[in-house]
Amino acid sequence: MGRDERVVYRFSSIAPLIVISDEIIEERKEQILLLKRELINYRVILKDLALMEVPYSIKNELLNIAFFIVQDVEILNNFKSKKNIPMSVVAKEFGKTRRYLEEWRDNIVTYVVILSDPKYKHIQDYLRVIEDEEKDIDVNALSILKNNKDIKGIVISSRKKNAMIMTSMGDLVKIKTNDIVSIGEEVSGTPKKLLRDYKFHISMLVAIFLVLIGMTIFRYTKVVSTVMVGTTSNIVLEVNSFNRIKNIYSRTERGSKMVETIDVLDKGIDHAIYSIIKYANENDMMPQTGIIVTVNGKPIKYGLLSKTEDYIYLEQIDFKLNNSGIEQNF
Repeated sequence: MGRDERVVYRFSSIAPLIVISDEIIEERKEQILLLKRELINYRVILKDLALMEVPYSIKNELLNIAFFIVQDVEILNNFKSKKNIPMSVVAKEFGKTRRYLEEWRDNIVTYVVILSDPKYKHIQDYLRVIEDEEKDIDVNALSILKNNKDIKGIVISSRKKNAMIMTSMGDLVKIKTNDIVSIGEEVSGTPKKLLRDYKFHISMLVAIFLVLIGMTIFRYTKVVSTVMVGTTSNIVLEVNSFNRIKNIYSRTERGSKMVETIDVLDKGIDHAIYSIIKYANENDMMPQTGIIVTVNGKPIKYGLLSKTEDYIYLEQIDFKLNNSGIEQNF
């Protein structure tokens, strides 16, 4: 039977029975500050662990892995010298994958450092660990965090009326307090909502955003009208619903040369028609009857061709627009 199939130790929901005095609180504060400094050597920052949600069953597995390391002198020395979990040994002993151990590495390291050194006695005393055979309330730590209004624990860090606490069940939780608190005190408060608590809302917003992006891309790429500008070579423009040019082509050699010369792709319809007429006017491609622009599909909105209008007025060019069946003269 693998060690992962039998939990030897587990966190208890029964509050610790310890004598509290100002002296103990001060000593506990010193131990917490020392712990935080030592964990940095293991690349562990306690405030990062407060962002992780550890299910009760997994937390007990991590606790037993920590005890396994602590109770074997050789493995513990290896742990302290290399500042890391002996992955291969633990994986074999508990039947866990390396990925699993990497995921929960910081939690295991924190438990090992606390449990392996008597200089953290006050922190050890606060953690309520029992052997699995002992009777206890059947409880899930996660449900405690979510259902109880207040969470109790010793202060690991604090700022104004916000604190990070360690509960007797080994959870690191950020809470709001009624008063300013000090490291080492036992306090209670309401858990702060973290980013993970808004996962559903964020997922919905992301889904809506992606739908809107998809609709915008669809509208941007979809051609809603075709515009033919009648110079001596017909130039065809394919236009999207934002009045942007998505494609331009001509079936003649001179028209193709014009298409290669002017820069109208993804530009506005007014700029495109103006550029075509200007090129035609400067390169002897103006028909004797003037320019005729024919629109099929979505009509061009009135007043949209202001730049084109100014140019044909200035150059005195005959111009007619068949705007999806409606004749317009400029």
